[in-house]
Amino acid sequence: MNYNSGYGNNNRGGGSYNNGPRNNNFNQNNRGGRQQQESKSQPIIAEIKKGGTLHQVLTVEKYALPEGWADTIAFELKNDKNNTMGKNTLNSTQLRKIFAEIKQIAMRLENHQQTFEQEKRNVWLLMPNLAYAKNRGVIGTAFYNLMAECIKPEKMKTKEDYLAFAQFMEAIVAYFPKENVR
Repeated sequence: MNYNSGYGNNNRGGGSYNNGPRNNNFNQNNRGGRQQQESKSQPIIAEIKKGGTLHQVLTVEKYALPEGWADTIAFELKNDKNNTMGKNTLNSTQLRKIFAEIKQIAMRLENHQQTFEQEKRNVWLLMPNLAYAKNRGVIGTAFYNLMAECIKPEKMKTKEDYLAFAQFMEAIVAYFPKENVR
């Protein structure tokens, strides 16, 4: 008796299934002989990392003014060609989609529909969505790293921390240029 469950035969429609190692070349530095420029967002991420909670670190003076953190990050995000196809990784539609999720949480907090304790689950669930977008090549490593540094329990302890984060993201969206200009 020769039983074949079909699991070993993945040659459907003339194609074949490659069960080899996963291609992890998305947004990794120095792959394929391509050198990556020094990220301008790295010092900003480092300052967020070493600082206190977000409402202490993300002050309006640091991020809202031209040439501030939001302007710098937005310009870098628009000109990030660090993906396998050499195209901009993040477009305005994707950035606005992420921001819409962030803003919905902020509005529920501001309107007292939910407490921060009740919204924490939604805040932490932003990270798997961002990881998925990063793995698909829709957002770049620099943006993902920025978000990962901000969306941490030690950085986001209160409603004020989340609202500071939402305002920071709003400034990034506002500075995100439609064309590669500067």
